Amino acid sequence: MNRNVRNVILMIVGIAMIVIGAYGYFTVRAAQVERPAAVEPGWQLRFADEFDVAALDARKWTTCYHFGEVIDGQLRCALGDVPTGLNEPDNVTVADGAARLEVARERREALGKTYDYTFGMLSSFDTFTFTHGYAEIRAKVPSGNGLWPAFWLMPASKAWPPEIDVFEYLGKDPNILHGTLHYSDEAAVHQQIGGEYKGDDLSKDFHVFAVKWTPGEIIWYIDGQRYHRADKGVPDVPMYLLVTAGAGWPGSWGGEIDATTPIPSYYVVDYVRVYGAP
Repeated sequence: MNRNVRNVILMIVGIAMIVIGAYGYFTVRAAQVERPAAVEPGWQLRFADEFDVAALDARKWTTCYHFGEVIDGQLRCALGDVPTGLNEPDNVTVADGAARLEVARERREALGKTYDYTFGMLSSFDTFTFTHGYAEIRAKVPSGNGLWPAFWLMPASKAWPPEIDVFEYLGKDPNILHGTLHYSDEAAVHQQIGGEYKGDDLSKDFHVFAVKWTPGEIIWYIDGQRYHRADKGVPDVPMYLLVTAGAGWPGSWGGEIDATTPIPSYYVVDYVRVYGAP
């Protein structure tokens, strides 16, 4: 056999073995994902990031809100008129099987304003949306005055409301978890239905925060335990994922960072998964 032909055949075989090995790895990895009891029969795993690689997967996430601006080559953004912090790509790192969203004390001049802090965030606005399903995150939240980590869903249409807050955690209240639905009533007036879970200090360990969203109903869970339900104003529109580290400001619900707040702080995310109809 011609040596060149033989080398080509060996190369093809090698590539095939790599592909087969990778397929086997991902098949096993998917099989290891435990299917939550709340997932409906027939629903499949439609989105997952286990953060098992050493860099953020740009096919799944951006690190800014959709209304961000590119400044000095980086996409930067801030949440509306929130005066506290600027979202920076450098505040998101991936290592040791987790994403770390940092809250740091750094003064930045951007977007025509001055910010005293920088935050990390993840958004699937450009990459993934779903209508109805089960969304969960396993994460360790930071505690401290003013800190405000969250996992929430927003409509792909950019309209607001609706908004589904899978969870919001106020670092000043370390044993309380909030789950909320924002919607418009028949008079187009903003309404909200919120529920609380009270337990031990939630910042001490990882927890699984989740919602089951079906036509006419949303149910909130922590570690598989149901704690809140809404059956009014439930949206039926495609929504995307937001994972945000943030902080409040004077007079805000979340309060403000003060001298007792540990800075830098980290919102550590083990995984994000979404199940839904094929």
